[in-house]
Amino acid sequence: MKNVHCIMLIDDNTDDNYFHERTIRKSGLQSIIIVMESAEAALEYLKAKHEHPDAHPDLIFLDINMPGMDG
Repeated sequence: MKNVHCIMLIDDNTDDNYFHERTIRKSGLQSIIIVMESAEAALEYLKAKHEHPDAHPDLIFLDINMPGMDG
């Protein structure tokens, strides 16, 4: 089974982000977890060029209903 190197969580609820990040870390399937609290911040992160190639998420978990910009 191939490991996922980078997972991005996008949710405006900090409690949900904490719970999901903790659950993912316990799974041991990833090495990097990026947590964003808005869709706008996530888009800016994804548009930016990162020096480390693993900083680009392999998998994104996205909250569908958020203030400002929905998923």
